[in-house]
Amino acid sequence: MRLSASVEAAPDGSDELVTSLELAGRGVWQPLVATMLTTTQHWARQAVDELTVGLAKSLGDISRDVRVPRQVRDDPPLRMRTATAQMRLRLHRVQDEVELRSRWQQHRWTCRRAYASQPPATWPHDSPGFVWARLEQDLAETLARSPRDERRAAVDRLVDEQVVAWTDAHERVQARAVHAPGPVLEIVDGVYDLRWLRSPYVIWRHLKAALADEATPTT
Repeated sequence: MRLSASVEAAPDGSDELVTSLELAGRGVWQPLVATMLTTTQHWARQAVDELTVGLAKSLGDISRDVRVPRQVRDDPPLRMRTATAQMRLRLHRVQDEVELRSRWQQHRWTCRRAYASQPPATWPHDSPGFVWARLEQDLAETLARSPRDERRAAVDRLVDEQVVAWTDAHERVQARAVHAPGPVLEIVDGVYDLRWLRSPYVIWRHLKAALADEATPTT
């Protein structure tokens, strides 16, 4: 079995992700494989289509509106796209491993073990209110509890919901930052001389001198 994927230019000028799956039997297995492909080609094509759509969506999450940001500049939307695209790929990989088992073994414990066996992820910096590692763990648990035949579609739905939730939270934070009133008065050491407040006697002398200055005529 050989699976290949490539990004090609579409007639309308956009990019298309094209996948190709090749299956070949060897020796005495060749007639058996040919019979299996004839009877199951509809489901095989459907599975490859779902894999392609999920992979294309993950690549789009990363590449959309990216303009090679400078390393010194923090880009929260890019962090979100990078984190959620990684979640999507990892959770689809969990589902791939679960679907390799017989249907009666595709229970929630199998999902949990498949997720626990995944290699550690390298996450971008967490955003306010969104800890990527914890968020992925919650999504994996929700996926495990989903009905068996709905899990693959649930991966994209769960990640898309988190993208919407993060975007809404980020927009609220940005709106508060724009409309927040500035400080009425800033007192910084060295800008204001407040030594005249150190005792009642010094305050009295300071006010007496200020009144005397006002009473002195200017020429």
